[in-house]
Amino acid sequence: MTPASGEESLRHLSQEVQTIWSFMQRFIDEGVNTVVQSLSDSEISLTNKMNSIDWVARNAEFLSPEAITKSIAAYKDLAVESSYQKQHHGSHAATTIVHLLNHFRMMKRDEQTNSRLAILLGLLEPLLLND
Repeated sequence: MTPASGEESLRHLSQEVQTIWSFMQRFIDEGVNTVVQSLSDSEISLTNKMNSIDWVARNAEFLSPEAITKSIAAYKDLAVESSYQKQHHGSHAATTIVHLLNHFRMMKRDEQTNSRLAILLGLLEPLLLND
């Protein structure tokens, strides 16, 4: 194999991996669309809505920034309703996010860790209005 063909193979492989990652990102982001729809559905219980935010927090590293922002905005829209703040639930979403915050807080501070902490804090804020 010549160096040129090796470089070409590596470039092709890199493009294939990028294509697969892009497909996976879009597929996973579809899960966020389900979360956003469930947050605005009055038939879905508060516990299930909070558990949806729990799912977003646990999978944030696989989601696109747009998907995360969309889910946080949808949940904040729900959280401003006065009835939301008084409802009872059985979700452990806030506890899960606090555990994730503690885990990431102990990690070496770099851009990725800081980004993850910011995402988790954004998800925790509307949860605290009820807890």
